[in-house]
Amino acid sequence: MSSTPFIGRRAVSLFSTIAACASTAMLPGCTRPHTEEKTAAPAESASAGPVSLDSRTRGWDVGKRYVYETKLTAALTMGDGPTSFDFDVVGHLGVVPVTTTSEIATLYASIPDASIASRLPASQPELDKVAVEMKGAGVFFTLMSGRITEMRVPHGLSATAANSFRAIGAALQFVGASNGASPYTTEEYDSTGRYVAQYERTSEANGWRKRKLRYVGLLADTTVPGNGPLLIAPRLDNSEGTIRLSADGRPELVNMQDEATISAQVSVHSKTGISLQSAPAEAAPQPTPNWNDLLASTERVGASSLTEPRPPSLRSTMPGSGD
Repeated sequence: MSSTPFIGRRAVSLFSTIAACASTAMLPGCTRPHTEEKTAAPAESASAGPVSLDSRTRGWDVGKRYVYETKLTAALTMGDGPTSFDFDVVGHLGVVPVTTTSEIATLYASIPDASIASRLPASQPELDKVAVEMKGAGVFFTLMSGRITEMRVPHGLSATAANSFRAIGAALQFVGASNGASPYTTEEYDSTGRYVAQYERTSEANGWRKRKLRYVGLLADTTVPGNGPLLIAPRLDNSEGTIRLSADGRPELVNMQDEATISAQVSVHSKTGISLQSAPAEAAPQPTPNWNDLLASTERVGASSLTEPRPPSLRSTMPGSGD
């Protein structure tokens, strides 16, 4: 949902970190061990009668490059205090499909012209460093049946940079209904946790309304010693979004706005917005990068987990790989 403040070098969940700290009277920026959560296939549910969801991931073709004009807005306030951070990430997101099957697409994403503008002047120098990181970084996303199932980030990428990429990647999700149903619901993951999403057709051709109905949980188990896991999920105060698909089913225009709150010992409120607008597809740059060399410099972050380093392998994103 939003990228984290400057609390570490790992791609961690904003709410799971802050909620754990707040609930145990620890200062923001604390760290604690977490129990690794294995990625599970999200449950599917329908708002009215059985809905068959499309198993395909549509519209991503090897040999093409898709460029999106991108803007990510993130702001967070703790309790009655001043805003902790409030910034925009802007640039042109380039997405190159690495491998595709009917159900799975492995995508390589980068923002070589990324810039970050803070509305809090004191944080601008640190955010300038994050922008430099993002300019030089590329991440891998795996889409299965339209859902993000994992991300691979360069070793050492900061939390703010990694979760900015993660929020942008989550906006590229689209889970279709194979029987033409509308509305319908399903479960997905973003950079905060697992949520129930509702899709509904609009009057625009290939247009959809998408909104998050509720969060089911955070990205990982946040445990208070002696008290067991914290069963905290953010409360959605508002969620509104629209998606327009290309003729072959790829999200080509996305606008999402979310507000959420966690009420623990310290209330945490976030606002996020994401805008993606695609230009016509173009030929992928040549020569093709050595994808395995790039993968060798990354670590895996499962859709449902905070961090989960694994030996990188292109096979891990393919059907039957066991990953």
